[in-house]
Amino acid sequence: SWEDYNPALISPGGGVFKRSSKSIPLTPEVKAMLNVTADSMVPNELVRAILKAPVDLLWNGGIGTYVKASTESHADVGDKTNEFCRINGNELRCRVVGEGGNLGFTQLGRVEYALAGGLINTDFIDNSAGVDCSDHEVNIKILLNEEVNKAHIDETTRNQILASMTQEVGELVLKDNYNQAMVMSIANFYSSQLITIQQNYIRDLETAGIINRAVEFLPDDKKLLERKAAGIGLTRPELAVLLAYTKIHIKSEILNSSIPDHPYLGQILYTAFPASLQNKYANALTKHRLRREIIATQLSNQIVNETGITFVYNLQNETGATVPEILRAYVVASRIFGASELQRIIESFDYKISMTMQYDLLGHIRRLVYLATRWFLRHKVLTDDNMQETIQEFAGRVKELEELIPSLMGGFTKNYLETLSIEFEKTGISKDIARRIAATRAMYTSLNVIQVATKYKLDLVKTTKLYFAVGEFFHLLWFRDRIANDTREGYWETLARLTLRDELDILQKLITTSIMHRYAKESDPNKSITQWIANNQRPMERWEKILEMLHSSTSVDYVMFFIALRELSDLIHASDEVHS
Repeated sequence: SWEDYNPALISPGGGVFKRSSKSIPLTPEVKAMLNVTADSMVPNELVRAILKAPVDLLWNGGIGTYVKASTESHADVGDKTNEFCRINGNELRCRVVGEGGNLGFTQLGRVEYALAGGLINTDFIDNSAGVDCSDHEVNIKILLNEEVNKAHIDETTRNQILASMTQEVGELVLKDNYNQAMVMSIANFYSSQLITIQQNYIRDLETAGIINRAVEFLPDDKKLLERKAAGIGLTRPELAVLLAYTKIHIKSEILNSSIPDHPYLGQILYTAFPASLQNKYANALTKHRLRREIIATQLSNQIVNETGITFVYNLQNETGATVPEILRAYVVASRIFGASELQRIIESFDYKISMTMQYDLLGHIRRLVYLATRWFLRHKVLTDDNMQETIQEFAGRVKELEELIPSLMGGFTKNYLETLSIEFEKTGISKDIARRIAATRAMYTSLNVIQVATKYKLDLVKTTKLYFAVGEFFHLLWFRDRIANDTREGYWETLARLTLRDELDILQKLITTSIMHRYAKESDPNKSITQWIANNQRPMERWEKILEMLHSSTSVDYVMFFIALRELSDLIHASDEVHS
């Protein structure tokens, strides 16, 4: 009867189904859809068959827990009502799960399904649009209610304004959730490569009392080592938990600092509201009673969504900087290089280029922001008062070099640009875009060039050309390529690579400065270098001998590299003393 087929009675999330032992006949079409052979099923069996159906998407939208892990008992789940139709995560045959309802899966059930190759987030991720929409609504109503209380508008006007912003709020919510889904997908895509960092991060969060991995069903160290051996990283459900705690932790650190009161950083407050409100109620927004909380939320979301889950954690480990210091340097670095704009360009390539290439491109933007953020932290040139001034000063000069630097690139970076241009050309994306994105691998060096040119009042373009020429002549580019291609894991290995990069930057700046001072009138950088080398024959012979030994080595030996760069440093200083 129709009552027996009523989806509200038999579909997961559709409501309380009738507990009946009456067998329901299945049509050939239903049997084919569910991939079953039985001619009839009782309701509980039918629900299990629906859950196990080989479909693209299984959508859960109601009440009850329908999927657990095979390692869990029904008693562990705590939902006795649905235990007769519940299945295990490894029994699902759908490609994707969408959780519109809460607690449709246990967390371990999600993880089991994900480890079997299924695509699933968590209920709080899939439902985040509703929460986000509610947050926007509450924040807007607080603002407008205050305007009503001050008699700036009446109740009718308030309601009209609320209704008029429906589309704008929807777009803000979709943007927030797109960004969050993107950071989840990238983290999952590279999860097996990042398993060691993620393991350390979880351990440190637990030590700090920020997270309880047992409560959140995060794997212990033994399981993580087993996954690493199997080439498996954290699953999307586990990454969702880590993402949530990361954002909460960063937000808390921001709230406990002066960041929300900073005139420049505080401007992010406006991005939480529709454009129609930003202009008309700009002054009222600055007095919003949740202003600090909104700013902290927006900044936390932005830094995590644009840079990844472990960005702040890695910089803390490498520099010892605080979260507010990292956030300040990140904002400066991101603004200088227009990182947000570049990311939006890459996101516009959805379905035009492969996902792998898209993530690769976003990875280069992230790497640029990471290195630039670290540069500002290491050089300690930022204060609360000079952020906007620093952004303006560097951004203008970076813009000047944007067209020049790609033509100066060499080594793997140059090869990458050429490869990327060919790939883009196949998809119809312009070479200019390819050139701009590929150049991010080299644009980081503009910070060093700008620093040298500004400090010694040198011509920026001439300094840039010489800086890149020095990299090639002295084989520093070769050093960078070898270091970049070394994939050894571990805290000290990572720190050694970053320290070597810092040393290379310092030496390249020293040589550039030395040559610029001596041959300021020479316009050809190659001639300047040739003259410098001719006047430093003995030091250069020693350097060539060291390079010969390095080139003959089949592996990257950090000890050899550090010694070699120390030798080069001594040679440069000795040359400067002779000619001073």
